[in-house]
Amino acid sequence: MDGESAETKITLTLYRGLNGTNPGAFRVDEDGISVFENSLPDYKYNLPIRVLYRNEKVSGAIAEIIEPLLEGGIAEYTPQFGDNHWSLRFPNLEVPEIKSLLSKYAKAVLK
Repeated sequence: MDGESAETKITLTLYRGLNGTNPGAFRVDEDGISVFENSLPDYKYNLPIRVLYRNEKVSGAIAEIIEPLLEGGIAEYTPQFGDNHWSLRFPNLEVPEIKSLLSKYAKAVLK
């Protein structure tokens, strides 16, 4: 062994609780869009979003969204906002575009 450990890759499914699938159902906060590692029972829908992160899950860790329809998005582990909380961001999109993209994805996934 050369003393270096292999990179660990972990796939997680994050959930966004929704009561509808239109663009207005998505609130974009300063930190992004809140998602959680567990489904949320108080909502009509739980929108699953798969992400891939490398190495340790520590505050500030960045994961790549691996859903083809959400290409280019990232998730940051932000436990300061709640247990198992992640913040989704789409760095190259404006808020209306993010809401439209997520609405389109929700309508495709939550048939």
